[in-house]
Parts: sequence; C-alpha cells; structure tokens
Amino acid sequence: MKKTLIATLIGLMGIGMVSCGKAGSNGGDNDSTVVTVSPEAAVDSELTAIGVAIDGAMNSITIVNEHGDTLSFSYPDLEPSKRASWSIGDTVSIKYVEVDGEAQVNAVMLGKHP
Repeated sequence: MKKTLIATLIGLMGIGMVSCGKAGSNGGDNDSTVVTVSPEAAVDSELTAIGVAIDGAMNSITIVNEHGDTLSFSYPDLEPSKRASWSIGDTVSIKYVEVDGEAQVNAVMLGKHP
C-alpha cells in the first residue's frame, strides 16, 4: 500500500500538476499538489490518498499524508452520498482514479480505508 501511495504521489507530481510552496499550519516548507477532479471515473485502477485534513471547503479538501506531503483535491460534482462530513484534524481517505492525467475523486471517507 505504501509503495503504491508513494508511486501515485510521484506520478501526480510528474504529470504537471500545480505545485505550490509553503502550505499547512506547521510553518515549514511543504510541497502542495493541487488535483482537479470530476465525478466520472473507472473503478478498475482506483487509488487512495490517506491523510489528515488541514483545510478545505464544501467541495474541496487539503490533506497532509504520512510523508508530510500536502495534497489538495477538488470535487465539485461528487454526489453528496459519497462525501463524508469532515473537520480539520480528521483522518480521511480520498478514493480516486487517474484518467487522461487527471485525478477524478470517487469518494471522500473518514478514517483510513485501504
């Protein structure tokens, strides 16, 4: 699982996603990958990003994973039944697939879901 997550994160950074400096509340320099998503997605290559919620809104979330990477996901068209209500500090799992170089979110869940 960890190898898959690391490979996925490296792949996301390598496909030209936007990278920003200094994110999160710890004051240190973190890489931030912004991922634009849409609701349609094939399930056969589903990936999971797990981390602690540090920011977000109704249709987006920013998490810090166990490696200290800051990842932002946007899911404006995701069905409400597939979005967990989360708060800052909650551990969340983001299920997504990569289609044509973009991450498409399938679900936002509380807790760690492998």
